[in-house]
Amino acid sequence: MEKNGLIARKKTRFVTTTQADPNHRSALWVSDITLIPTDEGNLYLAATMDLWSRMIVGWAIRESMQKSLVQQAFDMAVQQR
Repeated sequence: MEKNGLIARKKTRFVTTTQADPNHRSALWVSDITLIPTDEGNLYLAATMDLWSRMIVGWAIRESMQKSLVQQAFDMAVQQR
């Protein structure tokens, strides 16, 4: 290798740049909105999912997409769990 001018490359070591806070609880619920087109117009469905069980724990459906739509799905999730 030296005769041909070749140099071995060392692998770079993975460095952890963030430290998890053991006192901080991670989020287990996520929400999303999807559009459902129908013959009579569009509907918006908001669902809240529990990431641990992967179950839908709250949902709401409306004809308009407003932030209260997600709030309603979250409120249902709180009541269910």
